[in-house]
Amino acid sequence: MRLTDDGKDGAALLTRAASLTRMGLVRCLKGAALQVFEVLLQKDPKTFVEQAVTIRGRKRPYVTPDPDELRSSAPIPTTDLYFEANLSTNFLVKLCYTLLEKMGFSQSDLQFETAK
Repeated sequence: MRLTDDGKDGAALLTRAASLTRMGLVRCLKGAALQVFEVLLQKDPKTFVEQAVTIRGRKRPYVTPDPDELRSSAPIPTTDLYFEANLSTNFLVKLCYTLLEKMGFSQSDLQFETAK
């Protein structure tokens, strides 16, 4: 995962997340999603909570304050929210991109890179 700065306020947060990733602190996509959530929470906690709970599938939310609404819930640290952890790799990436866009960033601000 690499977060890039597009000149918006919060460049230090985006750079910090990228540094943590390069150091190997993110080993799976669930961890990468949590890192994205952490950066966005630090940027604007109120907007994060407001926007995250609007992300829904056909039958269930992907982020909710009620873990019983999810098949496999994982807590989002420093919030009362949970996200659906039982998602494919592609869908976790899509969830991150959707939340990023809802918070005013572009998909080009986030890049996922895998080790070979």
